Amino acid sequence: MKKEIVISKIRELRGRNPYEILGFTSSFVGLLRKRPELLRKLAEQHRAYLLAILHPDVVKEEDKKIAEELSKIINEAYSRIKDRFEGEDLIEQYMLSRDLEIKYLQERIDDLERENRVIKRDNERLKEEISNYRLSISKLIEALLSFSKNIGEINKEIPCLIVADYLNYKTIYFVNEDRILYEIIGKKRIKEKKVGYHIEDTLKRLVFFEGTCKIRRVGIILGSIKRVDKNRIIFTFDNFIEIKDFLGSIDLNLKNNYIVVLVAVGYNDKTKRYFAIFDFIKVEKIIKIEKVYQRI
Repeated sequence: MKKEIVISKIRELRGRNPYEILGFTSSFVGLLRKRPELLRKLAEQHRAYLLAILHPDVVKEEDKKIAEELSKIINEAYSRIKDRFEGEDLIEQYMLSRDLEIKYLQERIDDLERENRVIKRDNERLKEEISNYRLSISKLIEALLSFSKNIGEINKEIPCLIVADYLNYKTIYFVNEDRILYEIIGKKRIKEKKVGYHIEDTLKRLVFFEGTCKIRRVGIILGSIKRVDKNRIIFTFDNFIEIKDFLGSIDLNLKNNYIVVLVAVGYNDKTKRYFAIFDFIKVEKIIKIEKVYQRI
């Protein structure tokens, strides 16, 4: 910082209370306000100490201008304190400024306490909302995964590989014993004449794919249906009636043309509604895997 700027900042000290300039806190001045003579004596001693630090014979040559400015301010401050009547007025002014500062700080503390109470109240409300959300999602998942005792029909087909139509190409998926469907990375958009090779390669290297994260979770298989109008459905709802009706239309096996996959369930904060996302995969072939793999 340039010396001119430093000197300008130092000169701003003149606007402060002389007791503050000489290094006395308002609390200290308050303790001795009934003994002004002692306070003046201490001010004189402190002035002498500060001037000794700023003496031209002590400071560096390049700091003498700053030291000179500070010395002037210190002498002016002590001169005002030395004046008996002004000195006592300065004490009252300092006390008033302290009281105003304390009042401001107290008001700020009160504001922060009010904000804290509001935050705590909001936090409790959010905890309740989260608890309700988790309960609702839990009910939804339970409804989606356990909507029929005959779900075992699907289990007869798994674990397995599913070869699915993907536009003019094929995709190979892996389904584990928990009905979780995984897309095998690098096994999408396979040309018709390469399908046989990729099925054999997948069966041979499936454990490797699992161990090196070469698979991506898609969702949970719920069953199959004969036909669909679109590849994905997103339900938004306040209750489970609509979902329940949809689940009733699903066959609990993998024998139909399209496999129904639960991709995600959740809650939309903006709309305050729950949602469930289903994908439909057109099946070309299902290849049962005899070996039971560890869970991914």
